[in-house]
Amino acid sequence: MIDTKTVKDKKLKSPLINKKVQIALVEQKPNSLYKDKDQATLLTGASKSFGCPVNQYGTLINPLEEWEQAYLEEKLKIDLNTNVINTMAQPYTGFWSTKKAKLKITKPSKSVSSATIKLNLSDPIQFILYKIALINPRVCNKWSDRYEKKEYEFVIKDGEVELEEEIAYTKQESSVLKYIFSIENSKKKLFDLLRLYGSNKNARRVEYTSSANFIFNELMKLTRIKSEVRKLYKITTLGEKDIHSKIFLADAVTAGFIEKRGSEYRLMGGDKIGSNEIDTIYYLEDDKNQSIKLKIQEAIESFYKNK
Repeated sequence: MIDTKTVKDKKLKSPLINKKVQIALVEQKPNSLYKDKDQATLLTGASKSFGCPVNQYGTLINPLEEWEQAYLEEKLKIDLNTNVINTMAQPYTGFWSTKKAKLKITKPSKSVSSATIKLNLSDPIQFILYKIALINPRVCNKWSDRYEKKEYEFVIKDGEVELEEEIAYTKQESSVLKYIFSIENSKKKLFDLLRLYGSNKNARRVEYTSSANFIFNELMKLTRIKSEVRKLYKITTLGEKDIHSKIFLADAVTAGFIEKRGSEYRLMGGDKIGSNEIDTIYYLEDDKNQSIKLKIQEAIESFYKNK
């Protein structure tokens, strides 16, 4: 226990704040065993928990700053010292090993959202749980980063994060729709956008010979799915040069001048020119390969002229 007399500010400052946060589960993708994301994340009635993490030396990692610990020890009349070894042979029996120092989440119903716990940061124990969550490697501290690491099982939902994410998505959706409607009368541009997205991912095969209305309709279907809107947004916000380079390569493949084998690109019946899309674009942009690029350009123009 910290000797409060050693703390510079003898009038202990409270770290408690008038704020509420939530700890939720990070949704997992369906798998071969559970086709439903809710069950793949956590079975109904099951629980997950976490407590104060341990470092490589077997010592508990202190989630509290010294001044926070001093105040909370005085407030709760307990020892919050973490400088002890915590092993199977010598388990720690202090506060950090009790149920009070562990956050347990249970999923009472089918929906993942039902497994959410609210923490009131004006409550000393709940504040400690929040501080534990902040340093636990299984907990993502930022809602928008929750899918960044595989080890994330929990996420902190702080304030209006869901609303902020929804607003950001709405802006992306609006931008994508505006772009699609701006090219509605250009079959080539509609086709280009769908190819850059990956026309092979569509349920129905899309080719340049498909009607403009058909291609437009396939794109509009994608705008009804959040994950696809985000992919389309990344494409539509690429720089003009990047889009031109990507379309040129796609046209070269369509015209039959360049062959794609897996991730590799080769001149039709000839040498490999790139291990992936980026390498191939570099090859085509290289000054010493401009004679080859010119021939490809002529082949592309001839291809579309005859369509």
